[in-house]
Amino acid sequence: MNKQILTMSILIALTGCGSEGKSNDSTVTNNSNVFTSQCGDQLSPQEPGLSFVVKGDVAELKGVICQGSPKAFEQMMAKHRNIKLLKFVSIDGSVDDESNLELAYQVRAKQLDSYIAANGSIASGGTDLFLAGANRTIERGATIGVHSWATEDQVATDFPVGHKYHQPYIDYYKKMGLPDPEGFYYFTINAASAQDIHNMTAQEITKYGLGKLVSAGGETALTSEVDSKLLEQVNASVNALKFQSVWGGYGDYLSETPAYLLHLDENNGAPVTAYLVNPPKVPEDAQKLGVNESGALDIYKYETNMHIFHDAINRGNGAYERQYTFNGAKYYLQVYKPSETFIKGEHQRNTIALVVHEMFHDYQDEHFKYPANHFNELTGYPVNVEQIKYKLAVLNLFKSLPKVMTQDEAKSMLKQYIVLTQEQINIDNSSKQYAKNMGLGQELFEGSAWYVEVMALRNALPNFSDLKFVEPYAFTTNYQNRESVESQFGWGYFYPSGGAAIYALKAAGYDILQLEKGVTPFEAAKQVVGTFDVTDTLNQIKQSDEFKTMEQSAATINAIR
Repeated sequence: MNKQILTMSILIALTGCGSEGKSNDSTVTNNSNVFTSQCGDQLSPQEPGLSFVVKGDVAELKGVICQGSPKAFEQMMAKHRNIKLLKFVSIDGSVDDESNLELAYQVRAKQLDSYIAANGSIASGGTDLFLAGANRTIERGATIGVHSWATEDQVATDFPVGHKYHQPYIDYYKKMGLPDPEGFYYFTINAASAQDIHNMTAQEITKYGLGKLVSAGGETALTSEVDSKLLEQVNASVNALKFQSVWGGYGDYLSETPAYLLHLDENNGAPVTAYLVNPPKVPEDAQKLGVNESGALDIYKYETNMHIFHDAINRGNGAYERQYTFNGAKYYLQVYKPSETFIKGEHQRNTIALVVHEMFHDYQDEHFKYPANHFNELTGYPVNVEQIKYKLAVLNLFKSLPKVMTQDEAKSMLKQYIVLTQEQINIDNSSKQYAKNMGLGQELFEGSAWYVEVMALRNALPNFSDLKFVEPYAFTTNYQNRESVESQFGWGYFYPSGGAAIYALKAAGYDILQLEKGVTPFEAAKQVVGTFDVTDTLNQIKQSDEFKTMEQSAATINAIR
């Protein structure tokens, strides 16, 4: 199918406006897993409109994109919210470029991945739709066609480079994350005329970054439900980190760093199976997962010597091991059990949170600098009633985050954070100045990891969409003993306080990547808000009923022995 010149219609689609005044009907067949576009008079009866055939968490696409395709996609996603991968079987193109763009942005909004097998075929608008995938995988041998567009009396190459008619296409490729949007666009219009088609070579696919080129391997069935759901969680977290711009290049880091995930039996804790993620060097006895199970990641089932990896993890904390050397490379190792991963049809937080959080610490090792005088100690922090009081006040201040805020609202919150944190520093009489030299650094390192964890999970998995930085348990007064009190207020506190402060900094317009230079959230907050009446702000806080409640809770907690 030939692309048509779009002018205003494509510009409207690019800005997210819907198509008014045209039929968007679609058909759900008697088979509730098949959703077919209704194209009206756009196609002849012999031409099939785009259909989506759902198989598990994969939807297979074939046919021609038309005005009813966005509606068919909506109906499919409403009925099958577990869809994570679009498999492009055969799409010759589109008869409605505006609908194609609308559909493309729907796909990207859902952060679905796209995949084409070696025997798959896409061309023209089908190729453009494929690019909407959050992660794109292309098996060698797949047919990917491109060509120019034309009107009744003009073709794309009639217009000079830089002409306004070229820009909407370039803008689309830019939004889809192609490394050279302009280069790819001009390649397509020069590769073949509107009446012809050019099937891209492997070199061209790689040059223009259309997707990850892999050897043809077909689909596999190597994972259990729990294993599959964990890999789905990892892929979804990578997508969220990349496309929600949670933290600079961490999404790319997570998608490329070697990891070893060890499934343990729920009852006896023995190894069940294991997976290598992104191995730089693949062991001979490793089994490669098909894209239906691995998503955009390079994953292998590898059950050799599981006990050795398990022993290495158990020599540490029993949950994970960072920077473990295997097969000439550094790996992140982690165990997981079903109850902590996926049970009763719901994703669980523990396993995927640990992956995202702890691998961010590896990222920190490569990208963060240490603040001056920073040290890190699990014990020794001077936990007393005054420290607890001001810490509870900070947590109470941040308990609604994340939420939408104006810059002024964020700055007002940061002012309160500054005065409450400064009070913690002022009342610390320890020789090591824990509140300043340890606490502020912990808000940077553990706080940023907590920030990344919460933001990734909120955007990756539907049942975590309401996740907050400060959990309700932070305000409990029911501690078992003094050790647990000191652990919470001398260590655990800095995760949510730092994570929430970083969120407020970003909402206030601060570039949070500056924190990588060793700037603590506290120091960054002072830079953002400038000078203000500290005494008046503190007095207003102390006069509030909420602060008085925090005082009472602090007294109760501090009395625990």
